[in-house]
Amino acid sequence: ELPLQRTLAEMERTGVAVGAVVITLYLASRVFRAAVRALDDAYRAGTRRNVVAQYLLGLLFTIGSLVVIVTVTLLVVVGPLLGNGSALAASLGLGEVFQVAWDWLRWPVAFAVGLAFLVLLYRYAPNITTTWRRCLPGAVFGSLGLLLVSSGFMLYVRLAAPSTLVDDAGNAAVVRAAAQMLSLVLAGVLWLWLGAIVVLLGGILNAELDDELTTPALAVDEAEADDAAATVGPRAEPPPRSPTPPAP
Repeated sequence: ELPLQRTLAEMERTGVAVGAVVITLYLASRVFRAAVRALDDAYRAGTRRNVVAQYLLGLLFTIGSLVVIVTVTLLVVVGPLLGNGSALAASLGLGEVFQVAWDWLRWPVAFAVGLAFLVLLYRYAPNITTTWRRCLPGAVFGSLGLLLVSSGFMLYVRLAAPSTLVDDAGNAAVVRAAAQMLSLVLAGVLWLWLGAIVVLLGGILNAELDDELTTPALAVDEAEADDAAATVGPRAEPPPRSPTPPAP
């Protein structure tokens, strides 16, 4: 009976874990659906009527955002707290190549990952037809903003992280450590919220630049059409036809 009970317990834990992941992805996809609608409003575009496309976009961007969050967290937030490249290479048993890569490629990799995700987001999330080049300004702004916000969160974690409790720590030390942990959780929520604001500001920047580029082009087209109409002039009326003489 013990192996059967263990198997059932493992299956139950696996089902709970899978259910938690599915619920998390569903709730996060709803957040990105709201972000897609916000980008549509920034471009003054109509929302997609296809509900399946909305859910699919939300799910894909949710998975992409998880990749970006994990990458930025490891490279910008958690990594510096563990030490520089030499300390990490020594603790992980890696060589000088990892040390040089960590010291020189950590920020470019985090920036590139955020840039790639935001370019895809600004290219396919709004219900408009745009180009990759027009998505770059907002993506660069958003990536730099994410790195800046993540650096601020890393500094806060470094300053506010609870110190290690000793065995004879009193109640005051335990309460202080609990308060510090709670402050870290709230700071993490604030970090995600500020990151979302930065991402939306990048989309708004792209929308405003796109409007600035589109409006003069429309004005030029209208002016050319008016000039062409003035050159052609009013349509000449055909001369009146003379009456046909009656037959003799």
